[in-house]
Amino acid sequence: MSNEVNINFENASRPGKVKLYSNAFENGVEFYGKFDQKTVGTRVIIARIAKKRPAESEQTLQSCAGLFKEEIMESLKAGDAVNLFDLCTIKICVDSKKGKNNNYGTGEESPLTVKVTPSESLKVCVRNIQIEDVDYANVEPAIRKIYDRYSQSYSTEITKGKEIRLEGERLKVFGIDSAVFLCPLDSRNLPVEDTEQWILCKKITRNAPKNVEFYVPEEAEIDKPYKIFIKTYYSGGSAPRKTANLIYSDVVTVKNAE
Repeated sequence: MSNEVNINFENASRPGKVKLYSNAFENGVEFYGKFDQKTVGTRVIIARIAKKRPAESEQTLQSCAGLFKEEIMESLKAGDAVNLFDLCTIKICVDSKKGKNNNYGTGEESPLTVKVTPSESLKVCVRNIQIEDVDYANVEPAIRKIYDRYSQSYSTEITKGKEIRLEGERLKVFGIDSAVFLCPLDSRNLPVEDTEQWILCKKITRNAPKNVEFYVPEEAEIDKPYKIFIKTYYSGGSAPRKTANLIYSDVVTVKNAE
């Protein structure tokens, strides 16, 4: 076997962990859970079998696994469903989105896809895993760092007319009336309530959940304190939140390029 395989045997009934995420579509009131797990590949499974059954050659097991894969693919190509060791059934089904206009072409246009249906025995197999810990995921929207590309440094000083990068969580500008602003501050260092004074950052060059990049508007005043403000309906998925997330940075000041 390849030296890429590094087996670390663990108790099969080891406790698991569940992480809870707030549901953006319920305004954070409801939560959904994800089981914390690692993915075990075919090579690891074969190495485990070979350790338990020393008489079996790893090369033979690897060859058998390859033959199983080929036959499963051939059966699916022939239009058959495949029952895999009574653990699950791989079925061919129609993607309702692609097939909704009676578009039943072939290749990339085909609406046919696959669905894996677990058997009852497979469901029973995981029911006795002990859940050791339940934790809440920290994925609240936040601007963690500000990087000025002109000065090539992380700083609370941003350069007028130059590009900066915001780093953090769930920053993507997404949804109707979403935007990035520079907000002037009042005497309490809070963004002024008069939105007419807010400066829209029109030129966004990168828009991703963990990174948003844009140019500091020319209208920004030198040495005046601002907070960068993102209004977004991004939920982490393809559908928008019902209510917007409002994300503020620490206080920043604008400087001229040298």
